[in-house]
Amino acid sequence: TFKNIGNKAFYNCPKLQELHIPASVETIGSFDGCKGLRRLYIEDGDKPLYVDIEGTRNSYNSVNKYVNGKQYYFYYCHGAFYGTSLDSVYIGRSINYKMHTVSKNTTTVSYCLYAAPFVDVDSLKKVTIGPLVKDLGSQSDTIDTEFSYKVEIYDSHVLGMQDTIAVLNPIPPSGASFTDNAYKNSVVIVPKGSISNYKEAFGWKKFVNIKEKLKKYTVTYVVNDEIYTKEEVTEGDTLILPNGPVKEGYTLVW
Repeated sequence: TFKNIGNKAFYNCPKLQELHIPASVETIGSFDGCKGLRRLYIEDGDKPLYVDIEGTRNSYNSVNKYVNGKQYYFYYCHGAFYGTSLDSVYIGRSINYKMHTVSKNTTTVSYCLYAAPFVDVDSLKKVTIGPLVKDLGSQSDTIDTEFSYKVEIYDSHVLGMQDTIAVLNPIPPSGASFTDNAYKNSVVIVPKGSISNYKEAFGWKKFVNIKEKLKKYTVTYVVNDEIYTKEEVTEGDTLILPNGPVKEGYTLVW
């Protein structure tokens, strides 16, 4: 059983399309060069998955300051799955990630400010968040340098654009942060009886479209002495009688 997937363990593996991370894995690094990665499954587990991309510069912006004889560098770095083609993700446990590191010598100080794992993965279409997930990671943070220059860490949207976000925990996970596009256009499906929790929770209440997942049933019914069974029937569905026109359908009443 292995516990860690190191930085760039699959570096430049463009043919890697699907990745299953078992519950035994405690830490993962970055997936640079995995542009073909489309499906990610993080297995259910009680222990958080820690994302540590320390040492992966992969910066998209930097700020330099010269103060009191020292050069300060602030490198803003992409998240672990930046550059992949993920369109489907299952998150089965809480996510923690390293937000910044510091390296110093007598003349320079360098800060690497890391974005959340799924920041700028705009290909995402479907995200499922499992029943054991309590925390999706920190939303934002600040750091104080030794000369009291405050720098806000990258606006850490945990997840970007999605068509559907299915959450299986009736208690809204903390640390939820999404793009404005997602808040306006995505459909969030939550467990039955928990919609009020999500409409009041920080990071979730901004969604325009939150729906409860309706329970599905298997229905057995008799028509003209013939027994029929239909699976995956949802409350409010309309059943069409066999061998009959549409007008002879009826709506289930519960």
